[in-house]
Amino acid sequence: MRRICVILTLLMLLSLAGCRQAGPELPEPDGGSAAAEASGTAEPEEALRLSVEALPGGMSELLAVQVSGGRLSFAGCAGDGSPRLGTLDASGGCSLAELPTDIGKVLAPCFDGEALKALALRDGRLCLLACSGGGEPAVTALTGEALEGLGSNLEYCEYGGMGYIRASDRVVELSASGETGRSALLEHDYGYLCALQPCSGRLCLLAWNPIYRLGTLFELDREAMVLLPLETGGLNVTAIGLDSDGGLLLGGELEGRECVCRLGEDGPEPLFYWDEPGVVSPSYTHLARLGDGGALLCCYRGMDMLESLSVEDAAPKLRLTLLAEHRLLELPDIVNAFNRESEDCSISIRYMDEEGLTPERLQAELTAGDGPDIFAFEDRSRLGLGGSALEDLLPRLDADPEYSRDTLVPSLLQAMCAEGGLFWLPKAFSISTFTAPSACISGPGVSYEDAKAAADALGLPLFPGWMTRDTLWGWLSRFAVGQFVDLEAGVCSFDSEDYIALLEQCAAAAPELSDDYASLYSGLLQFEQLQNFIRLAAISQNYGGAYVFAGAPNDTTNGSMFTPGLSFAISARSEHGDAAWQFVRSVLDEQNQGLTDLAFPSSAAVLDAQLDVMSGPGLDFYGTVYRLSEDDVRKFRELLEGTSTLSDLLPAVTGIMEEDAAQFFSGQIPASQAAAYTQDRVSLYLAERS
Repeated sequence: MRRICVILTLLMLLSLAGCRQAGPELPEPDGGSAAAEASGTAEPEEALRLSVEALPGGMSELLAVQVSGGRLSFAGCAGDGSPRLGTLDASGGCSLAELPTDIGKVLAPCFDGEALKALALRDGRLCLLACSGGGEPAVTALTGEALEGLGSNLEYCEYGGMGYIRASDRVVELSASGETGRSALLEHDYGYLCALQPCSGRLCLLAWNPIYRLGTLFELDREAMVLLPLETGGLNVTAIGLDSDGGLLLGGELEGRECVCRLGEDGPEPLFYWDEPGVVSPSYTHLARLGDGGALLCCYRGMDMLESLSVEDAAPKLRLTLLAEHRLLELPDIVNAFNRESEDCSISIRYMDEEGLTPERLQAELTAGDGPDIFAFEDRSRLGLGGSALEDLLPRLDADPEYSRDTLVPSLLQAMCAEGGLFWLPKAFSISTFTAPSACISGPGVSYEDAKAAADALGLPLFPGWMTRDTLWGWLSRFAVGQFVDLEAGVCSFDSEDYIALLEQCAAAAPELSDDYASLYSGLLQFEQLQNFIRLAAISQNYGGAYVFAGAPNDTTNGSMFTPGLSFAISARSEHGDAAWQFVRSVLDEQNQGLTDLAFPSSAAVLDAQLDVMSGPGLDFYGTVYRLSEDDVRKFRELLEGTSTLSDLLPAVTGIMEEDAAQFFSGQIPASQAAAYTQDRVSLYLAERS
């Protein structure tokens, strides 16, 4: 995932400076209301705007920062892996230190007002560099038992002749001679330490618990060498830093909005809210303003670019609301990139799981015209959205000057248009299928009877033991929707011998996992969620190249199905469909298509380019190079082009199948009766749809 990190050049408004003293009343989020709309004739107004710059000092990645002495000291590495150590002052001037040639990596910088220092690795061992007055830096080797297990995610600062190293689980004291001494340990319940900030004669630290998404601010009691929690007045802290006057800056969530604050006597006083410049879910850990009204620097470990935030006279942006089923991993990066580049509109995010929305309440919102403009999901059934709630995107795709139907993988587009339109646009997809040895199964379209005979000949079960009855039914029923429902004709065929055989095959599976570990993965047909070409290369290696994508046994389809990944849809009730499309179409940008390794890109051109790499030089993944043979590419192409079924295309049909199958599995009715019930109910459902 592309990690968005920021150095923000912030020329603060006078009103924002006044907010620091007055403790302003919090403005209500606009939620995309008419009050927030902008038009081409709107009067320009002062607003915060983002732009992008390269990292200073020729860095390609930032590893650590420290704010002190009126400047930012930084450590990182260049594109060739060579270390970088330097400072950035309030005017944006960058100074780099000359490093000894035997320094392999600079981990944590510190500027004490006179000398630039840093923790570094020399010959794989931790040392302290001191750069002052030019010339070769002094190098002090660090010693002591406390160095064991510190890791490489470190920060460093100095107080009263002592140094302090922040690791993920402790703070270690360091003498001037490089000897480690006492340690202050973080209690496990707080998560891990992610930031350290010297401030007004004290050391403040930030801990983050990713499970509960909860930040805790600490002060290091240097006398007792313990971490003491600090009160933050209801602010869930995610970042710490310094203001230009040396006051403590805190970033975090306050009353549901992400902001940057100072702590006043009455609690946190917001300076600005991140949704003003269109930044959602900020992941910064360090903040700093260098010089009066000058620069606010916001960054975290791993940043690969700078973004500047400045006050400009510009027409106000149209605010659109996006509703997501939950906190989807890639979503903030995609929204932030769009908000930064768009001249006309800005996207804010609501999360259904955090707001307590039910599908029923959402439908009520939509009916009242108060719902979101855009939806983001990996499973649209969690939002309870039917086709009538979503706009058909095909006309927009056809009218788009840059993209067209040919932009998408053809078979994926065809499967998604089975309901007569394209109601959501996937950024990526995977393919669910079953693999088998090519010596036993010649290809997809094998019947249960033939597949079972092949398994018996090898002395194997048909499916692996980890696929218990519920698991097997959960996947085979989803395949069955595409196999036994003809949406174009509006008919179904659940009262067939094939569907009855499917029910009986699932009923024959073990209801619980076996204690026999070997049996869990022993089976002729191995289930596979094929998500990327690295996995395809691993499958080929496991079978020695002699494999086939057999799919689920059936004689109608290839037994495989598409599972769309992160997808976007436009509300049919949105008054801002044109603006919403500008965001939705952005997921087809090559930059966004390359964000994930967890699914295949939905762009046909990007997918072809990835195949060219895999069948040519290959992909180096953590030191292992993965390649595909011509035969692997051919098999994948055949799988891709032959797949016509979409996972969860009709959630209502899946629900009907599940209810009737449950009666059969519990012994209440025979398989033929369950199939008949499903046939009648789905037929009625299809008739009502038409």
